Amino acid sequence: MSRFSSDFEPEFFTSVIEERKWVYWMAIILAAVIASCGGMMGFSRWSIVAVAVGSHLVFSKILRLCISRQKSNETRASIACEKPQVETLWLIESWKKILGEDPPLSWVLFSNGTCVLFDEPVLNPLSESKKILKKWGPYDAGASSGDMLVITLKDHLGFIVGGHHPSIFTLVNPTVGLGEKTGACLPGLIGRYHRELDANTLEIIHSKE
Repeated sequence: MSRFSSDFEPEFFTSVIEERKWVYWMAIILAAVIASCGGMMGFSRWSIVAVAVGSHLVFSKILRLCISRQKSNETRASIACEKPQVETLWLIESWKKILGEDPPLSWVLFSNGTCVLFDEPVLNPLSESKKILKKWGPYDAGASSGDMLVITLKDHLGFIVGGHHPSIFTLVNPTVGLGEKTGACLPGLIGRYHRELDANTLEIIHSKE
């Protein structure tokens, strides 16, 4: 990640489903602890039940808020993705500028902004990049493939979105997420979506071998 110049610390967003599981299990554990402590302290059965149910409802409310916020973010991302794709020339020139100070041995750029970097020699970068992206590009929101590492680039160049493969990165337009309270989360969702698009189309627009 050090090759990408940024004034901010990279932001990591883990799978939302995993976060939901955390809230769910916390609600169950808290209810069990309350019931156990209440029993030891001699509270009546109905008092224990009432407190346990109340705590579970509170955590359920938190869970619903998390889900609602995520759906809002996903909606914003889908709306942004419906807009016309950025120009090919902008992607190429932006990636050249980003990699200029610390260029990899070779790199391959796809039509939606995803770039596969090679720091070691490979026989055929074009073919190898397609294999890597086809295998590692798609994501599952409930698995590690849904995790996002978002880097805000210097000089308003945009956002770099990384994932579960160390050689795959997606560039997101710098205007995405401006004025949004979601911060780097929205660019992350869009970058992840664009990566999957590139994994499906595998359309190469530029390469440096």
